[in-house]
Amino acid sequence: MLLSPRVRRLRRWSFVITLPAAALSLWLFGIEGAGIVLALRLVLLLLGLVAVLRLPRDLREAVLDLIMHPVLRRLQRLELRVLLTLPRVLFGGSGFSYHRGSLEGALVLAFLPALVTEAMVVQLLVPDSWRWIELGALAVHAYALVWLLGWALGPRAYPHRLHGGRLEVRLGVLYRASIPISAIETVEERRLLCQASLELRDGMVLLATRGCANLVLSLRQPIEVERPLGDPIATTRIALPADDPASLAAVLRRPLTEQEARRAPALDVEALAEIAALA
Repeated sequence: MLLSPRVRRLRRWSFVITLPAAALSLWLFGIEGAGIVLALRLVLLLLGLVAVLRLPRDLREAVLDLIMHPVLRRLQRLELRVLLTLPRVLFGGSGFSYHRGSLEGALVLAFLPALVTEAMVVQLLVPDSWRWIELGALAVHAYALVWLLGWALGPRAYPHRLHGGRLEVRLGVLYRASIPISAIETVEERRLLCQASLELRDGMVLLATRGCANLVLSLRQPIEVERPLGDPIATTRIALPADDPASLAAVLRRPLTEQEARRAPALDVEALAEIAALA
């Protein structure tokens, strides 16, 4: 029932009724009634955790829709990735990089003086009696600095990676796709110029850095490309950037062995972090 298209919109907005239902129950039945509603909410959170660990992706998304609207969840997932950027740069391990020659670092250096200057001006102009405004402005500027650094370090923190018989394609903190290696039909080294970091061209999804992608994958089955503001894009062709496309292409062209296929991760760490944030 949850997967029915007719129920899709209803389930996405069902989380809105939780607090009004609790307030109505409090008015009609007292604190016990409101407690029951909030207890059911907690049960949904626990079901969400079980969904991350056990259920297939489509069922997991249906359960998570009952907890929070998917657009809000995508924004929350983006925030989590930004906050995890520095730890992943320090302890995240290796992968197939695509950040060589990127402009994110230069943009950070360009915006950083303006951000620091603005924070200093606000601290000087706000009267001492409005201490809470000073602290709030300082917190906002500090978080803006964290977000700016997280966005700039995203390509280094989230390289393309092979694990569990899948290729995890990334483009910094913004875009992600998980591709079964067994579903890859052809791998072509071809340079494609792009106007944006994500483009749709003749049914193909192009992920680009420095205005280009240089590796094109044709797939036997559709995969989904996650993006922070819109619904995932289904495609059977995807172009991605790589600093060394020949090395990545050579790895992807190797036959997938049975041992490699069995080495699947036990759980989706990012999805688990999402549920923890929802809780």
